[in-house]
Amino acid sequence: MTRWQANAVIVFVALIWGTTFVVQQTGMENIGPQYFTGVRFLLGTLAV
Repeated sequence: MTRWQANAVIVFVALIWGTTFVVQQTGMENIGPQYFTGVRFLLGTLAV
């Protein structure tokens, strides 16, 4: 992995990490906590 690629990955991870708080707040306002957690785990499972 080149230095440029490593920096791009770090920026991408920071972007995802920073936006999760906004997504969680919006999601919790619109759907219930159990459903929201289930969707998060499903997406995490698919990502892995």
